[in-house]
Amino acid sequence: MRALLFGLLLVPLASVAQTASFEIIPEGYIGASPDGSALLVRLTDGTFRYAVWQDGEVTSIIEPRCTPTSSFPTILTFAVSNEGVASWAERDGADYFLWDGSTCHTTSDLIPESTFVTHISPDGRSAVGVYRIPPPDPMQGPRTGRYLWNEGAVTLLPPPTEGGRGGLLLSRISDDGSTVAGSESVTVFEPQQTTTTTYFLQRNGTRTAVPHRFSTPNDDFVIFEDLSPDGSIALVREQTGTATEDLRYTPYTLQGGQATVLPAPSDVPADALINAVALSADGSRILGYASWRSVPVTVEPILWDNLVPRRVVDLLAEQGVDPSTLPDARLTPRFISDDGRVLIGTSSGTTWRATLAQSASWAEATSGFFDDPGRWAPARVPDATTLTRLAATGADYTVTLRDDQPLPTLTVAVAPEDTAPTVTLDLDGRTLTLAPQSDALDALVVGDQGDGTLFLLDGTVDANGGVTIGRAGSAQGRLFADVTFQIDGPLVVADGAAGTDETASTLGIIDGTTTAALGFDVGLQAGTNGFIAVESGATLQVPADAPSTIGFAGTGQVIVTEGFLSHTGPLTLGRLATGQGALNLRSGATALTTDSLVVGLAGIGELEILGGSGLSTGPAVLGSQAGSVASVRLAGAGSEWDVAGDLLNGIDGAAVLEVIEGASLCVSGLGLTGEQGRFVADDTIVLGVSDCASNVQDSSGSERRGANGGIALGGLTVAAGGEFVVPAIEVGPGGVLDGAGALAVPVTNGGTLAPGGRDALGTLALSAPLTQTTDGVLAIEVGTDSADALAVDGAVTLGGTLRVTALPGSTPMVGASYDVLTATTLTGAFEQIEAPEGLSVSVGATAVTVTITAVVANEDEALPTALALRAYPNPIATQATLAYNVPEAGPVHLALYDVLGRAVAVLATGRQAAGTHEVLFAAAGLPSGVYVARLETERGTLTRRLTLVQ
Repeated sequence: MRALLFGLLLVPLASVAQTASFEIIPEGYIGASPDGSALLVRLTDGTFRYAVWQDGEVTSIIEPRCTPTSSFPTILTFAVSNEGVASWAERDGADYFLWDGSTCHTTSDLIPESTFVTHISPDGRSAVGVYRIPPPDPMQGPRTGRYLWNEGAVTLLPPPTEGGRGGLLLSRISDDGSTVAGSESVTVFEPQQTTTTTYFLQRNGTRTAVPHRFSTPNDDFVIFEDLSPDGSIALVREQTGTATEDLRYTPYTLQGGQATVLPAPSDVPADALINAVALSADGSRILGYASWRSVPVTVEPILWDNLVPRRVVDLLAEQGVDPSTLPDARLTPRFISDDGRVLIGTSSGTTWRATLAQSASWAEATSGFFDDPGRWAPARVPDATTLTRLAATGADYTVTLRDDQPLPTLTVAVAPEDTAPTVTLDLDGRTLTLAPQSDALDALVVGDQGDGTLFLLDGTVDANGGVTIGRAGSAQGRLFADVTFQIDGPLVVADGAAGTDETASTLGIIDGTTTAALGFDVGLQAGTNGFIAVESGATLQVPADAPSTIGFAGTGQVIVTEGFLSHTGPLTLGRLATGQGALNLRSGATALTTDSLVVGLAGIGELEILGGSGLSTGPAVLGSQAGSVASVRLAGAGSEWDVAGDLLNGIDGAAVLEVIEGASLCVSGLGLTGEQGRFVADDTIVLGVSDCASNVQDSSGSERRGANGGIALGGLTVAAGGEFVVPAIEVGPGGVLDGAGALAVPVTNGGTLAPGGRDALGTLALSAPLTQTTDGVLAIEVGTDSADALAVDGAVTLGGTLRVTALPGSTPMVGASYDVLTATTLTGAFEQIEAPEGLSVSVGATAVTVTITAVVANEDEALPTALALRAYPNPIATQATLAYNVPEAGPVHLALYDVLGRAVAVLATGRQAAGTHEVLFAAAGLPSGVYVARLETERGTLTRRLTLVQ
């Protein structure tokens, strides 16, 4: 046992204002008052004295009240009131006494030959005891009956049937003395000896038999665990079997003759023993336990709240108690207060007391006003300290506010086996403020354990905490918002509730603006199914730089129909390998995310932009990690996607990008189609856009693309294995087409065509005609022992400029010769050829050849006069060299950042001499994507974009 259990009197383990607390009282538990504030304990100081513990104060009760002749009477049974006043029964020799807290009663004066007191009510005014009746045959011994004492009046309960021997066992009495529970055993000797046991409830003098309900009378027995204070509800356990292997419990409540079995928790072993030991005054909460064989034996306290079983430790954690502060020893439950908030039990000789947050539930499925106390159980209007539950079963109903209302949390759910009504919360233009008192709490839960459906109408909901729709078990949550809905915590749709397309947890934004300040997760856990629908005129927004995920580990879908989605943090579709996320924009919807968009990070991602809908994003990645799958479809006139940054398509995962039927795509940065990427379009791709707010010129100088249609990218890199199914590619002024893949697409170059890429050697293969316009540049780099090459299986029309340079940091081999352009036919001529001394260019009928005739001067050998930063190769497969010029000595810092601005590697730092420097960057361990190298010196700062293709 942890040392914290051995404090002098009370050791509080965790306490959160107005929420839950957990305490250890290092004394032995005997009983508790109805509200749980006062405890009867046996002191563990070696004296074995009895005492009342209340508010940390201990009051001894061993002093005799009724037995002046004995200083140590025998205490038979105890009770204690909410005020901490103890009652008990004691015996001194042959005399029996009752102390009701103020008066001593000698039981022999009340009932002749009384012999025992078995139970006392908390206020000491009622008691149950035993009396003896001399038998007709002295050889058989006395028969035993029971008496009920209530404020001085005595009622004798008759003994067993005449002619046999047996007895009554009255095991429980209600606090008001109206009801007793027990059993009667009768033995009859003629014609043969038989014994019959009858279990019964006796209420206001009327006895009702309690039959064996779940097994035969021959192999079980019934135990009354508790009675409600007014005796209207009995908590019963029917036990089957006696051996450890076949022992089974069936706990149930008995009210009005109807038995209701308490369901077992879904997350305990199938062979666990489930028992209930105490119930609240209205029977809505029942305390019990689940135990199963282990070493040591495991005992889990369980609380049934409206028949929904929850682990007590989970409830405490949700309400702010740190689970790590609970004792290691098993927590055996013993008592629940009348209001269901205070739970008491034992743990290794000490007493534990857990106090749950104050709560209230809508009493029945009937419409009414929130401020009507008669609608609530208990009958008080919830306030800012009350955890509130709209959880009646039956017909749909509406709760209407007539004033602004603060609550710490609101839960809408029913038991899994019950019929779930649709609850409408009509704010009537008012504000509902939800402010949980602990970070562990959600402000609003729809579908917790049981299914829940909630409509929010006409007003404002401020949730100063998390909102979860479909939280646990098999529960499904459905929330429909027709309000201004401000969520200051995380929004989760489908946290732990498994579902199919037909049974998804749902957030429907019908009208107004729903704000998720910390982002949202749809389909959080594996196997769950979450859905968000943003309808016409409605808005879902994430104003902070918070990440959101659709299909985190489960299945998630967000559909925006004529609505608006505004997002300023990174957005991911299909985050983990089990995640499946879809974003569907339909019928003129508008969506915006100013940060990155990843479709298929490690799972499956789907993006649809249809029916004239528009999407604007930051950098985008389709099919990011190995095993991921991405599908993007833009279709229909007016459907548009603007990417402010680079678009990576099929890097390590498989991805298909489809732009058809008059849809529009604009990428202001680089477009890279990787080894598993596929680009499908029914319009020409034009390269050379610098931003998506202005038009781009095609190879003829005509404006082809702006905000009104077409497909435009700043540049396009074709990786090996990448596939293009498009009519043509036109490289306009400022546009760049590079890479080392293959294209079966006609290309017109009025910008820059660079096989391999800048500072990287490679071969670009074309199986369709190539036309060089007057403005076109064919950029070729020659390395130490190889060169770029453009291999065209078709006709090439020459024009514009051929620019040949030495690869930075290389020394081309004198005498080497390379065919840098090959084609079926070459027609026309370059208008100019640019090449440094030492490089000779010849143009033949089917090839352009570069020959190294002399040593090519290394321009980097001279002391640099300006900052410079370059990387080669780029894109990067496994490693790259970063070369940078420093005009003058001074401090230098070179680091690599991802698209979210996080530093992933520091490549150089400290003071360095003037000149050209190089560092080798190994890409192992980094995922494919776009990165930024940043060089910082006293002369200024430079950045260079790098593309990693693992």
